[in-house]
Amino acid sequence: RASEGLESLARIQASSIEQLTYSNLDIEPTGFFVAECPWKGPAPYSFLAHTLHSVSSTRSRISILNILTNALRLIIQHDSSSLLSSMYLLSNSLTPPYVPVELGLGPSIISKAIQHVSGLSAAALRRLYTKTGDPGDVAFEARSNLRTLIQHPALTITGVYKSLLKICHSKG
Repeated sequence: RASEGLESLARIQASSIEQLTYSNLDIEPTGFFVAECPWKGPAPYSFLAHTLHSVSSTRSRISILNILTNALRLIIQHDSSSLLSSMYLLSNSLTPPYVPVELGLGPSIISKAIQHVSGLSAAALRRLYTKTGDPGDVAFEARSNLRTLIQHPALTITGVYKSLLKICHSKG
């Protein structure tokens, strides 16, 4: 009986999760329509992840410029407060070059964090690393197998950026 209740709660939760799908950003910017917002509220980090995935999927400089231009136009139009955070995250930095800030997270700390959050053993984590080769993909795979009773709030671009800055400024 308890398992039936958990299953129905999981079904309700899965149906209430808003799956955002984003349009193709590899369109000539003059023909890209930015008046309609693809998200509600602050810009979600999933949009930035979609942008980065689109950039990594092509080798064409023109396509990369189109993708980045259209993504930044959407952010400027619909959540301009996320623009600076987006620029830093897209450029793989957290501050201007003259501010000496480092994230300071090595591979062992990242592995321990993934293990702690996902509950995977060290051997299972190594198998995922050999399968995917990227810590981000490993974290995604480890997280995709977890089920939670309470839905976590959606990540926003500014929220992720501020969290990374907190990590940079933490001591110990």
